[in-house]
Amino acid sequence: MIEAFWSQAGGKLADRWAALSSSALVFWTGLVLVQVAAHGRGPTFDAVDRLLAHHGTATQVLVLLAGLLAVAASGVVVQHLTAPALRLAEGYWPTPLRPVRDRRLARVGRRHGKREERWQELSPAVQDGTATRHQLDEYARLEAWLRRHPDREADFMPTRVGNTLRAAETRPTDRYGVGVVTLWPHLWAVLPDARRQDVAAARLALDNAVAACLWAVLFVPASAPIAWWAPFPAAAVAVAAWASWIPARAAVFADLVEACYDLHRLDLYGALGVPAPANRQQERAAGAALTRSVLRGADSGPLTTAGAGATTGAGGVGRGARPALPSQRSPRAARPGPRPRSGLRLPP
Repeated sequence: MIEAFWSQAGGKLADRWAALSSSALVFWTGLVLVQVAAHGRGPTFDAVDRLLAHHGTATQVLVLLAGLLAVAASGVVVQHLTAPALRLAEGYWPTPLRPVRDRRLARVGRRHGKREERWQELSPAVQDGTATRHQLDEYARLEAWLRRHPDREADFMPTRVGNTLRAAETRPTDRYGVGVVTLWPHLWAVLPDARRQDVAAARLALDNAVAACLWAVLFVPASAPIAWWAPFPAAAVAVAAWASWIPARAAVFADLVEACYDLHRLDLYGALGVPAPANRQQERAAGAALTRSVLRGADSGPLTTAGAGATTGAGGVGRGARPALPSQRSPRAARPGPRPRSGLRLPP
């Protein structure tokens, strides 16, 4: 029994170390390879060889363990930097960068207005089947772009990732009245296991893409003193992660979170002991009332569906729904209530 316990514990520890340190191991191995490629073995490698040759097995094991601990420690540091880095990728920038953020928001607003206007122009021809192939292609591109942006200008973010995640946080509120971030832990508790695994895998993929970007950025100054050419491949990886990997994984995560509300939001009412809305016309008011009840506590007053205001859900996810037809799309208007905060996290 004891042997089985230690075998299982050792296996879990090894899996955890491998998951945490794989990227760190690639980072440090890359630096070693750059050193070898640029300068050969050099005096550093000779000193390590002499140290290991003149000491016993115990010392060699200690040196190996120290190296593994250093690799793991660097992995822990980058892991803790992943969440702040994702916030920066979303566009939650410090106050000194507010002028830059404002200019980016103005640019996003102009682009959104022009593309939505063009989308509206193409919609009648697409709906009645008279659109040309070129118009259909343009319509599809515009639709895909609008899908990854909030409908309201007040919800825009200055970055592509931020708009993707913010859109998914606001769209369930627009449809169903629910506060996405406020109700997320409760929804997570009633999700089927398969759905949880899908969302967790998507979130892990997003975090790994951010971590890859961080490792690549750190490799640039770490390798520059060793070889002049080494930072360029690392910079290329960082640009690819920022421009492609992170946005793509954010879109998948956003779509899955939005799908959770589309498919399982009504389960919240039963789990919380609240009657579900009888029809879609009542749902926005019921969702807003449910959000207020959870946000303020069960003793804050009766759960009422009077009023259609909703507490806006918050950052870290992305919009992911197909824009509605012109007659169905809601006009852009300022949403009442606080601005969303970033960070839809998965419960442990």
